Amino acid sequence: MNTRIKKLLNFATRVVLTAFLLLVLVITVSTWFLTHQMLWQWPLQVSVKFNQVLTIKKVEVINPMVREVKAQTPKFEPKNDIEKEIYAVFGEEHFDKTMKLLECENRTLNPKAVNYNKDENGVVLSKDYGVFQINNFWQGVTNTNFLFDPAINIRIAYNIYKNSDFTFKMWSCGKRLSI
Repeated sequence: MNTRIKKLLNFATRVVLTAFLLLVLVITVSTWFLTHQMLWQWPLQVSVKFNQVLTIKKVEVINPMVREVKAQTPKFEPKNDIEKEIYAVFGEEHFDKTMKLLECENRTLNPKAVNYNKDENGVVLSKDYGVFQINNFWQGVTNTNFLFDPAINIRIAYNIYKNSDFTFKMWSCGKRLSI
């Protein structure tokens, strides 16, 4: 065999071996990134997969890969079970606005509250029920008993709020307060 062919075969073997080793390295690194909740994109762009803040017992985890933490002081401590439920469903971002609405709609947060909506002749047109004063007519409620359950009432209110572009425009107090 001629030396030129030997050199060419030697070179080709090295290229194939190098390519194989590079492939194994890329697969290994990609697997490591995936198991550590990170994304690796070619060419060499690395980003952490967690784009949301993790909150554990009033401690905010800044970077899950590094044990760097920052104390988080909540803006509000709920006073009772109904406020805790409202805070849990609406979240810190919407809680103040929600409590502003309830200050007008149902100041005592009475889950058994009923308000009668009457026309000018005193005829009852509809009723508002529970913590958020959910209206039986506008919400198409036929069995109003479940509206007295604060957990259900609060979740229905949140769905109405969310479907109204995070406004309380469906409540008379929401319109009045422009929230």
